[in-house]
Amino acid sequence: MSQGHPKVDISEFLELNQREKKVPWAERMELIKKRFPWMNDSRWIAELLDDPHGLGMELQDVLKVTAATPGRDGHRATVTAKEGLPLLRQLWDDDYSYLPFHESFQALAAARRLSIRGIAAKTNINYGQINRYLKGTALPTVEEMQVIAKAFKKDPSYFYEYRIAALEAAMAKQMDRIPELSVKLYRQLVKR
Repeated sequence: MSQGHPKVDISEFLELNQREKKVPWAERMELIKKRFPWMNDSRWIAELLDDPHGLGMELQDVLKVTAATPGRDGHRATVTAKEGLPLLRQLWDDDYSYLPFHESFQALAAARRLSIRGIAAKTNINYGQINRYLKGTALPTVEEMQVIAKAFKKDPSYFYEYRIAALEAAMAKQMDRIPELSVKLYRQLVKR
């Protein structure tokens, strides 16, 4: 008896991949849910997370295919964590950094092998200012975070500081509408 995954008939999906006109992702997802009804049960995610080795094997398979050159058969190169994590976060719609801005920015620049001059040209932000952001000696404005995120094909909410600023603005707007809310929140969050 062989070890590994049970054989699953995925011929219909392989046929979809051979079509000249690509099938929209939403339609493809519906086909997947029909063929594999257990995908609708979110417990499979918890089970995968409970087995780090199994999860790693599955993710490696997914990321190898995702990173592969289309139309090229044969062995798929191993995907490193550095290459795979951004792809995985995009697949899970969880593309957020929890690092300070300068560390997130450094990681984005390193992943794309961009110099400070390259980033400055891409964002139209001064070279010196980009350098300060990368060193962590200055923090960009919300507008600059939006420009930087766009240059790296990210949503601005990728950056922790942007999410904090957005939450602060949303809370301030709510408190302007309902001033009593500021007292309640103050008592709950600050005064305890």
